[in-house]
Amino acid sequence: MTKIEEAKKTLEILKTIPEKALTDEHKQAIASLEDTIKAVSVETMPGTLKVSAKGGVSFYGLGRFPVTLFKSQWPIVIKAVKDGTIEQFIKDNDKYLSDKADTPETKATKEAMRMKVFGFSKDQIQGKRTN
Repeated sequence: MTKIEEAKKTLEILKTIPEKALTDEHKQAIASLEDTIKAVSVETMPGTLKVSAKGGVSFYGLGRFPVTLFKSQWPIVIKAVKDGTIEQFIKDNDKYLSDKADTPETKATKEAMRMKVFGFSKDQIQGKRTN
């Protein structure tokens, strides 16, 4: 059981105690558990979720723009995360993938590799339209 699950379960039990029967110790424990749950939730959630104007689920916090998918698409991504598909893909293709921390030299090297291996043009890699 994770720290947050344990805290939630204990809080749930404490909240079943009638208000009149709560001691100061109980009240302090409840406040402490609520703080713990809030802190752990913030630590484990790198971004925020919102409902988009078109009814999608938008995840903010990864970059300049949110990642927005419809609710039927998220289970596919979640499954791929849980079964390790995405992590394995990243490991298998690490030498081609960019990272925000890449130096200009590293970016140029990876760009050249993608052009050679995958046949991308420089314009495609830089996100320019090629009609």
